Amino acid sequence: MTSVWEWDDATLALVTAAERLPLAADLDLGDVVVGDVESLKPYRLLLARLAAEVDRVRAALGGDPRSLPNCTDYRSAAVALWGEAGRYAHDSYARIRAAHFPELPEQIPIVIGLTAYGGCLGLTRGGWEHGPRISLHSTTTFGRGPRYVDDVLLHECLHVWLHLTGRNPKHDSADWYTAVRRLSPAVLGRELDVTRGSDRKSVRVPNPNHQPGVDDRKTIVRKVRQASEHARVARWPYAWRPADFDYGEQIPCPTY
Repeated sequence: MTSVWEWDDATLALVTAAERLPLAADLDLGDVVVGDVESLKPYRLLLARLAAEVDRVRAALGGDPRSLPNCTDYRSAAVALWGEAGRYAHDSYARIRAAHFPELPEQIPIVIGLTAYGGCLGLTRGGWEHGPRISLHSTTTFGRGPRYVDDVLLHECLHVWLHLTGRNPKHDSADWYTAVRRLSPAVLGRELDVTRGSDRKSVRVPNPNHQPGVDDRKTIVRKVRQASEHARVARWPYAWRPADFDYGEQIPCPTY
């Protein structure tokens, strides 16, 4: 009388998972009958295919699969995805946090790739359930050198800090201007005398609706935009660097 092999829980889970693998799609993984060699053949073939797959992965990695990075934090994940660029971005964040924003989390997600709108050096996503996330442009930012990455990341860290501390993170907010004035001596080596709203001025202009007996005002007061430093404040700190500022050698970074 033949009997069916009794699977333990671990083996049963492995067999159940194996049945879903593409490697086992053409195999009849039925019961293993004690003393019946034929019933073992599908499983032996599956193990051979799995061993070949391990060898293929090992060759692709150039060595032992155990050399894969242990992606247990954002930094190690970034190194696995973007190499030196990922490492530099997270190390730069750590330096910026220590110097200017100790209230920020020890690590946050930093994504590297092609940013929205095509021309953004960096973007910060702040208002969602998983916390802030920074995105950096892979070529425009990393292609200009490490100190340029520092500046762009500092800009984005300011957005993160304003968001997490309950302030207004927009470029034209009083909170942004206050932070720029506070940080500039340490970042740029000089103070910046910038004030929110300095790009708008009240001036008296001819009244386009002037009509005798209907609207007798010959002139009216209007707010007009004038040349100011706001465009540079919105691109702080890199917009305030000298034209010949040395940002260092570019950091190689995959674009996708």
